[in-house]
This record gives sequence, C-alpha cells and structure tokens, in this order.
Amino acid sequence: MTNQMIGGCMGREGFPLEFYRALDEYDNSAATCNSLSSALTLIVEEKIKEEGWDEHTRFGITNVTAIWFSDGQLAKYWAEEDALWNLVSEIESGAVGNTIKIDAAGGDFESFYPRERIAMVAMPLLHVMDAAKNEIKELNTDLTARGEPRRSTYLQQSQTCTSEIEMTDV
Repeated sequence: MTNQMIGGCMGREGFPLEFYRALDEYDNSAATCNSLSSALTLIVEEKIKEEGWDEHTRFGITNVTAIWFSDGQLAKYWAEEDALWNLVSEIESGAVGNTIKIDAAGGDFESFYPRERIAMVAMPLLHVMDAAKNEIKELNTDLTARGEPRRSTYLQQSQTCTSEIEMTDV
C-alpha cells in the first residue's frame, strides 16, 4: 500500500485537494456520480477499490484530526473546523497559549491540551480552508457594512501540507 494510514490520516504521499473533496462527497450514489465529473468519479472509485477503503476509512481520511502527544499517545476525532482554523492562525501569528483547545465537531465535547504535550496535529486541510474562507467572508461582510475596503484571500497548500493565508486589501 503506497499511502500509509497514520492515526486515521493519510501518510506522506498525498493526493490533489480535489481528490479529497471528491472522496469526501463520494457515497456511491447516482447523485454523487452526477455531481462529480465522470473522470474524477472513476479515479475515486479505482482508489477506493485499490486500497480497500470502506465508508469508515474514507470518513477518517477526509474528516479526522489526529493529535500526537510527546509520550507517543494519539487522540483522533472529528474536530470542529473553526477550532482547527483558530489553531492554524495562532501558530502562524506566534500567539499559541499554554493550552490548546480543539473542540469536537457538533459540540460533542471540548478538549484542552497542554501545549508542551503536543508533538503534532494532522488535520484535514479542506476543512481548515473552508473555515478560513468563511472567516474572510464574515470579515468582508463586516468591512462592507462599515464602508471599509474588502479583503482578498489566497489559500494554498504548502510543501508541509499546512495551510497558509494571505490577506490583502482589494
């Protein structure tokens, strides 16, 4: 298997973002086949068959956040995308506190982790990007209401599979 699963997340060899988006939308129904291009549907179906991914595995690949701790333990769950985006923003700005909060999607529970215990967080990039886009959309709505210039957002995938955001005045 070329793509190792690491705690519910894909290993080092990844796929283009559109593959993950299609995999997230894929449910083997006629509606899915109509919403995705036939070529992309075929690629997704071939990869699912090749890797033997069931619905649970596909969900893990596209939605699960994995948190590795310095003692080797691992926590995995579907994290709230806004919490993930907040963490990325804190890291980018250097404003990470002593405690890192990553809530579960749907508000099922809140998790607080001591920063020094976390070795790595692997998160679904598509969800982080969606949260960033939503935040910029809300910011633009507020700026427009106040008569200030809007912001343009450029999101891209970096070499280390993290997300970056640059905001510029339009």
